[in-house]
Amino acid sequence: MTRRTLVTPILAVCLGFSASACVAANHSHVEDHWGESYRSLMAQQVANPDAGKETKSVEGMNSTTAADVTETYHYRQSEQPRTTETQTQLDDVTQ
Repeated sequence: MTRRTLVTPILAVCLGFSASACVAANHSHVEDHWGESYRSLMAQQVANPDAGKETKSVEGMNSTTAADVTETYHYRQSEQPRTTETQTQLDDVTQ
């Protein structure tokens, strides 16, 4: 056998393995849980179809706490160093 006839099948096998590795590496966590939210909400609506008629208010934060959380978030975001790319994107938005 010549060197060329020996290298070609080996190269083909290596390319095949690397292509299959790329396919396996692109597995998405989203695909594993696709539709779970929809199925959960559907089950809740089947279990209690009149739940939307209840006038009970949703519990959450009061306006003062929400304002404090928002202010803290924006302050901490401004403390973080920005990369050139991020600064360019921000400049594009503000112009």
